[in-house]
Amino acid sequence: MSNVLLTMLFLFFFGLLYIPLAASGLGIYLLEMLKLGAYMSLGLAVFNLLPFPPLDGSRLLFACLRDEHYAFVMRYERFFGLAMLLLVFLGILDGPLSAAIGWLYHTFSVFADLGIGLALLFL
Repeated sequence: MSNVLLTMLFLFFFGLLYIPLAASGLGIYLLEMLKLGAYMSLGLAVFNLLPFPPLDGSRLLFACLRDEHYAFVMRYERFFGLAMLLLVFLGILDGPLSAAIGWLYHTFSVFADLGIGLALLFL
């Protein structure tokens, strides 16, 4: 959740500071850093929700399992983690993760719009 909140804050400050900073080279650099921070934070949030141990998504999944299924999964937990690493290493998750992060980034861009709107009120 903290990564999602950071994404919202980064995008809000991007919008808030866009008008005053967009005219200078250093300002553009700072704006790009805010966008990059938002994108990376959102990427970490999405990645962390994958249902593979030791990521938090696995804990959410395990909370929904019945006891006998949970015991089975716990027996092979380390292998699920290795499978996740293999999927990441081979790039199999690149497409789905990129699509999810891109869609969420576009959705969260409303916070940048809020920042721009607030900045325009004070100009």
